[in-house]
Amino acid sequence: MLETRTERAVAVVVLLGALVALALRFGTVQPNPRLGYFPTGDHLAVAYDGYVGERVQVSGTVVRVDPVVLTVDYAGWVDGRYRTGTSRLRVVGLDRPVAEGQALQVYGVVRPDRTVRAAASVVAPVGNQVYMYVVSFLAGLWVLARLVRGWTVAWDEFALRRRPRPVPVAEAVAERLRTGGSDDA
Repeated sequence: MLETRTERAVAVVVLLGALVALALRFGTVQPNPRLGYFPTGDHLAVAYDGYVGERVQVSGTVVRVDPVVLTVDYAGWVDGRYRTGTSRLRVVGLDRPVAEGQALQVYGVVRPDRTVRAAASVVAPVGNQVYMYVVSFLAGLWVLARLVRGWTVAWDEFALRRRPRPVPVAEAVAERLRTGGSDDA
């Protein structure tokens, strides 16, 4: 396994390099419907006319229900400049009722005049995102507390060491402050 501090540091650098390479590679992939990667609101905002007749997948917030109008946030490079904003798309052929303020994801075909003919759609209630963030934050705190209680950092080895017995979070923090960041536990 990785025994020395140098081996561990090299492993961390290699893993971070792989993460950056994957982010760059898959963050710049062009839409390819055959592979299940459909153009999104970002693509439509930049070159709407180029996607007329194509299948797309857009997500946004319902701002009007008769007819259904979505606001779609976009971000992307246009003429060498990075631009962000909001565009509006009319959605026709929905198979479900929607209300203003709901998050709506639509899979369909781009039509002229900033219209998407829906083939399928998913509606998310307004509170779902707030719930998701609150639960994720609480889960993150729980994991952090478990990490602080059960593990300590051995800086001389550049490694995590399991504590002989879990300690309360307050005691672990007090220990860290008392030792000034060096762990010999």
